[in-house]
Amino acid sequence: MFNMPMMSFFDSEMTDGTLISTGEGSNVKGVWTPGASTSTPIRIIAPQPVNANDLVNLGDGEHIQDHVLTWVDRVDVFTRDGDIDADRIGWNGRVYKVVHVDDRQELGQYMKIIMKRVG
Repeated sequence: MFNMPMMSFFDSEMTDGTLISTGEGSNVKGVWTPGASTSTPIRIIAPQPVNANDLVNLGDGEHIQDHVLTWVDRVDVFTRDGDIDADRIGWNGRVYKVVHVDDRQELGQYMKIIMKRVG
C-alpha cells in the first residue's frame, strides 16, 4: 500500500515560515508576564482565504477578523486556553496568531490551521 504523508504532494506549494511559540506566562499580583518565546523555521502551504465552513469553529465575533488558512506537517502547533499564549506563525513579513488547529494526523500526517493576522 502507498503510505506517503499527504503534505509531500504539495512541495511546490510549500513556503518558509516561522513558528513562534510562547512559554506559559504567569499572573503575579494582577500583572500578566508572558513566557519566553522561541522561533523555529517551518514549512507551510502558502496561506489561503478561509471559507464559511472553516469559520464555524471560531467564537462569536471572530468571523469578521482577518483570517487565513494553512497546513503544516507538524504536531507542535497550539492554541492556548484564553488565547493569551497561542502560537504565532510568521510568513511573508506578517505575523498570524493560531486560533484553531484541526489535527489531521490520521488522515495524512498534517495539521489544518486557521490563523488571524496580528502584525
